[in-house]
Amino acid sequence: MALCSAVCAVNAQNGVDYNVTFSTKSDTTDTSSLVTWELLSSFSLSSAGQQGIATDGNFIYACSWQSTPTGGHAFYKYDLDSHKLVEGFDIEGVSQLRDLTFDGTYFYGGTLDTNIYQLDLANKTLVSIIPTQIRTIRHCSYDPDREGFWVGNWSDLYLVDKTGKIVDTAHVQPNNVFSSVYDNHTEGGPFLWLFAQIRGDSADCVFQQYDILADTLTNVRVDLSRIMPGIKGMAGGAFGTTALVSNTFVIMANAQQDPNLVGVFKVYAKDTSESSCVQIEKRPEVSIFPNPVGAVLNVCAENCHSVQIVNSLGQVVYQAAVAENNFQINVFHLSRGVYTLRLNGETATIRKFVKK
Repeated sequence: MALCSAVCAVNAQNGVDYNVTFSTKSDTTDTSSLVTWELLSSFSLSSAGQQGIATDGNFIYACSWQSTPTGGHAFYKYDLDSHKLVEGFDIEGVSQLRDLTFDGTYFYGGTLDTNIYQLDLANKTLVSIIPTQIRTIRHCSYDPDREGFWVGNWSDLYLVDKTGKIVDTAHVQPNNVFSSVYDNHTEGGPFLWLFAQIRGDSADCVFQQYDILADTLTNVRVDLSRIMPGIKGMAGGAFGTTALVSNTFVIMANAQQDPNLVGVFKVYAKDTSESSCVQIEKRPEVSIFPNPVGAVLNVCAENCHSVQIVNSLGQVVYQAAVAENNFQINVFHLSRGVYTLRLNGETATIRKFVKK
């Protein structure tokens, strides 16, 4: 315990906020499951300790987790293009935020208590405090499809709505998660990218992929130390956005070191070429909503002649012939869980949905 306290004190002085309870044996990255993102740019912040990172498309904002910030302020504003510091500032009633997210209007984050703090950073204002039943909120990512937040501490994960009510609880136990990023762009999603303090080649900066509908951690990992020169610290804040690069979903990942180092990574790029557009038009259009669903699932599918629903055990729990492109399925009788919808036409199309 004395060693833990000493290490914590040293790293606090260096502006590093990390989990001292991790097992180095279990937290070594499985190199067989690594994928690579493209590093578009990287830049240093003005000091250590600025862990949270997010943008509204006008400026990049960072926040300090420290009670006495190394950089002198709780919040920092950076130019979107040059990445130069514009100003540091404080907001009465909130400090020591760990992670930042943005819903298109306001920023949000947690301070290791039970609340989510709603912020207007452009006007340097605390808008509201959203109480939750979550014991500790470290990471926070906005989910626009469910209009809520994925939050948690090092090893837990919850979905809460904008009033703070728990909507869902993940049944997985991720490792050493400092921040999270919602991704509804990557094929097969939606996913959460969990930025974790797991040992990679030369830094504790590894993204784990969480499949939201399947409620499972996939075997996909991204070791930033393999693709980002100069990285040597631990995972800090992260944020996903399409506001920085046209038609491209990128993740800003913030490494805790002195000074903090931020990388901008291309995760998914929409192909807008003419040939791609032609191919997309030839594919059958398929959409299902709402998802998660409570009673009636709406399905839009071209050239579909039959449909099946399969549960997590591989059992067919519903099947029917289809005569229209738009139809509904009553799933009220199904138990809560993740299901596979199989749409049969000239080819089979698979979609996942959650019965709540």
